[in-house]
Amino acid sequence: TSPPAEVSRRWDDERIQAAFAPLAAWAVEYRKPIIVDEFGVLDRYAGLGDRSRWLRAVRMAAERCCFGWTNWEFAEGFGF
Repeated sequence: TSPPAEVSRRWDDERIQAAFAPLAAWAVEYRKPIIVDEFGVLDRYAGLGDRSRWLRAVRMAAERCCFGWTNWEFAEGFGF
């Protein structure tokens, strides 16, 4: 079985922003707040550098869209 397309395609800043764009438009149209949470990567699947880059990319995309965000876990599977 091959991995889902979401896993096999590269996630970069442009793709993250494109994924957020429809939600950002909806939030503006309906004047609703958005929060992005639980967007970490388990440490058994990626090293600290890759996890840090992912968190930064998602956080920055969320902030560009005026979304709130949170990364609530600290010392378990997503931990730093």
